[in-house]
Amino acid sequence: MRCFARKIIEQMVVSLPRERIRTPSPYGSELWDEEEPYLKICVHGGTKDEVKESFRRYLAPRGDPRVYRTWLNVELLKKLGLLFTGGVESAGGIVEILCVFVIIVLVFALFAFAQFFVFMIVVAVLAIFSGGAALKTFRTIYIEIPINLVNLDGLEDFVRREVAHGNFVSTSSKGVELGLGPVAESARRATLAFRWGVYICQAVGFVFAILEILHWVSFGSWWWDPNGFVLLGGLFLIGILVMDAGAIARHRLDSRVSAEMDYSDDIKDNRPELTF
Repeated sequence: MRCFARKIIEQMVVSLPRERIRTPSPYGSELWDEEEPYLKICVHGGTKDEVKESFRRYLAPRGDPRVYRTWLNVELLKKLGLLFTGGVESAGGIVEILCVFVIIVLVFALFAFAQFFVFMIVVAVLAIFSGGAALKTFRTIYIEIPINLVNLDGLEDFVRREVAHGNFVSTSSKGVELGLGPVAESARRATLAFRWGVYICQAVGFVFAILEILHWVSFGSWWWDPNGFVLLGGLFLIGILVMDAGAIARHRLDSRVSAEMDYSDDIKDNRPELTF
């Protein structure tokens, strides 16, 4: 069984697509080349309609972007899908095909267990230590669009607006260097710290849950190891500290951005009215 699984994994790696993937594009009749430079924005805390409207207002896209609203780890899900591309076709015998399906079911079952059950419990616990900021991960918006179809001059204002509304904003790109402004770069660092803090706590919660399940199945009792609890508890505490550091950085940026926006509004209000 072990040699079968090893052979299947090797075949799946060999069968991974090496040519550039082209998928139907929402920007017209042309195809969007996945290797084409594109802009990716992740917003935690906003609603889909509000974020999309703000995106249209400040970046003026020529077409509709790809918009995902989910708390799932989209990048991890894409990698899992790519891993098994062509795996069934490369399996020769019926035993190998069954092994492929077993591996696929196990991997996606673990993914679903981590992303739904464990994630919800962990975020509920983290909400206590973050003043509710961790709950923003349940309202996560992903936006993707080719860079040549947006006006990047409005990116800084878009990030400023989202931060002022209490959201976490992370901006990245593929195939080209963006050169983010000070507000967008600060928001990106704060969001990454917040997100990685949640990821660390989620990983610790997942390992703890798996250990408990395996111990119960093997010995009929719950796992209880003081040294193990101290280690996992310490890692969980590190995740909380990293998450809170990101939340504090975003709050400070929010205060600075709001003050700048209020100052700008005061200048506009105090301008003398021109009469003719």
